[in-house]
Amino acid sequence: MSFLKRLFGSTSAPPTWPPPGPITTWPVGDLKGKLEVDAVLFEPVRKTVNVVGEGSYQGSLERLAGGRTIDGPRDRYHTAILLPEPTNPYDPNAVRVAVVTSSGDGATIGYLSREDAVAYRPVIDRLAAQGKVAACRA
Repeated sequence: MSFLKRLFGSTSAPPTWPPPGPITTWPVGDLKGKLEVDAVLFEPVRKTVNVVGEGSYQGSLERLAGGRTIDGPRDRYHTAILLPEPTNPYDPNAVRVAVVTSSGDGATIGYLSREDAVAYRPVIDRLAAQGKVAACRA
């Protein structure tokens, strides 16, 4: 059977994240591997929210953007998901920003500012209770 799977490919769908039901834990590290995200996409909202700490994630940003070109990133269309980090040692209201590419690859790219995290947490927590994450175009 494994020979046939290798020959014709697997028909199983990639795992869905988050799992069905209320979200009680969040991935601590980077979102690695191919996955589908069950998210509520906020669009077309014309608001820009700054990400802080992105300097620490330049390697991930470059990888997700497909490298650099003279015109900027190779791949410009991504989805950002907002993940609360209640166990963050610096701020219990911290909201991690992770980018997921169209191929399902993902990584942390920074955090919302303290002020934005406090403003967005009620919506993020309400969606988490429904087993969904907040997302937007990045």
